[in-house]
Amino acid sequence: MRTCATERNSGGPSGVSCGFGGNEDPCALATDVNLLLDAMRGLLRTLHRTCAAHEVKGWHKGKDWFNKVQKAFNKVRNSRRWRNEAKVEAYLELCTKLVTRAEVTVEKLQAREIATDKIEQYLADALR
Repeated sequence: MRTCATERNSGGPSGVSCGFGGNEDPCALATDVNLLLDAMRGLLRTLHRTCAAHEVKGWHKGKDWFNKVQKAFNKVRNSRRWRNEAKVEAYLELCTKLVTRAEVTVEKLQAREIATDKIEQYLADALR
């Protein structure tokens, strides 16, 4: 059985709650949210650089969009024990919007026969 960090740090399951009631594991949620941030960082950085190098329009604000993703992530992280579902939904909605836009850009890059392997890997990571 998988234990969360609170249980491991306290020496075992001692009735200490991590913050969520029910079946959701808040430690898994925290890990997923952090992994999504890492994937979005790589995706936006790579798309920004690739599009700038090949003069594809639409990603000149890549750094600004990452700052928005980072800000939404910080709101989720700072919400009390990850309970604020509205902040989590806002973060996921922003990431989904950017991933959808990235998929369209990948199609444009592939039409120009530009290698998109690294971008597709970050897309796969973000969609997990």
